[in-house]
Amino acid sequence: MAFQPDRHKVIPLQTGDQPGRVDEFSCPFPAGGHGMYYEADEAARCVRDGLLESDVMPWEESILIMEVMDQIREQCNLQYPESVESIQFEI
Repeated sequence: MAFQPDRHKVIPLQTGDQPGRVDEFSCPFPAGGHGMYYEADEAARCVRDGLLESDVMPWEESILIMEVMDQIREQCNLQYPESVESIQFEI
């Protein structure tokens, strides 16, 4: 499943007429965890310790990743529905 990968492939750029070598790697998650396993553990640790920000993944780095993802979406002309894009929270 795309959101629970347990392996990945590295496919180098092709040069000339020869196809690149494809390497496949297995990456099993410990204790049967999948997807956002490590992120959930870190969030739980921060809540337990009364922290508002993780020292492992500080807000600044999270924001940088979000900005990169926004640039990728813009370059691919990907737009989500307004209800997803909105910064207004509604119940």
